[in-house]
Amino acid sequence: MIKITFVYDGKSVTVEARGGETLLQLAEQNNIPLVGGCGGACLCGSCFVDIDQAHANLLPETEFSELDILECLPMYKPTSRLACQVVVTPGMDGMIVQIP
Repeated sequence: MIKITFVYDGKSVTVEARGGETLLQLAEQNNIPLVGGCGGACLCGSCFVDIDQAHANLLPETEFSELDILECLPMYKPTSRLACQVVVTPGMDGMIVQIP
């Protein structure tokens, strides 16, 4: 199993994933408070997260539609992503996802 750690509100919760689901879906399945206001359609930015540097470098390049939303957010930095756009793969084992 792939282990992903979500950090939010001073808590750290590690969950197991099979792969193929998005970070947003994984959070929803495990009652992690990550909002997907547009239902995962990459329209709103409500599922904004920061990925640890080591894993951020391994993710596929951010698509223009996602980047367009991210760059409008005041907390944006190079390791920021929309959780609805990051599909979990085995290479993400050990990833740390910060929910601002």
